[in-house]
Amino acid sequence: MRIKGNDGYSFSEFETDRSPLAVHSENYYEMDGGYPLWFGWSLHSICRNGWYFKHSNTTINSIEIPFSGCLQIIRNNNVHNLTPGMAMILPEGEENRLTTPDASLDKFAFGLKGSLAAPLIYSLFGDNLLISGIDPMAIQTFYNRISPLIKSGKRQNIPAMNGIGLELLFYLASHVNKMMPAELSKAVQILNYNSGRKIKISDVARECNFSSYQLNRLFFKYYNMSPKQYLMQQKLLKACALLKETGKQIKEIAADIGYSDMHIFSREFKKRYNVTPQKYRNHVVSTGKQRHR
Repeated sequence: MRIKGNDGYSFSEFETDRSPLAVHSENYYEMDGGYPLWFGWSLHSICRNGWYFKHSNTTINSIEIPFSGCLQIIRNNNVHNLTPGMAMILPEGEENRLTTPDASLDKFAFGLKGSLAAPLIYSLFGDNLLISGIDPMAIQTFYNRISPLIKSGKRQNIPAMNGIGLELLFYLASHVNKMMPAELSKAVQILNYNSGRKIKISDVARECNFSSYQLNRLFFKYYNMSPKQYLMQQKLLKACALLKETGKQIKEIAADIGYSDMHIFSREFKKRYNVTPQKYRNHVVSTGKQRHR
């Protein structure tokens, strides 16, 4: 169902279809207290295909970060497809549209405003508002730290809230790189869309006109990990989404992300998250929150 209105936080016009939303947890602190820099908004949502959100003349700078799935952002008549490990900063005062081409998108977002927001963003990022090579779990940690402070609405939490927000900005700024080569972007898309299949890195390299050595070197440059490690990360992020959002058995989920042996999948999952898939699912069900991955 299409909805039009004004944001409660930024007071700007928006248009959206929220019916495909599965999870929507939004936190904002309404009063900025006259601060020149203000991190007062955070969001975690899981969206189905068909969801979109259109901002018009926003008065808040937002940071959009997919955790799993593809987030498509249209700004300045350009289409950007963000996958896990990427982020985009959307400056205030411009129109943009967010949607997803995937069956499911799990994303985080943060907002900042104030007279120092735009100058700080420009000094840290310049025109490089599309960022790659970040760790999705680090972003989740930032969300888990700042959201309770925002939600509390307590003025004594403002310094800590803004401190965490600045940490997030500097973390993202540390991952600003030169424009990613188009061939590497193609390799990333191939790995993302084949995360549920058995795929050889050498085949991906060949498809993108790289040697395996060149592809490996570029992944370390832009993502600080090998293509194999990146593919493993995408598989396990997809497994987290399936554990949260479906009632599939563990062996079915293992098969969905390319594991023929459930025990090997469980071992890799525990190695990364320090918990078994079943305990992870139990935690999600018992707490009713989809935040611990």
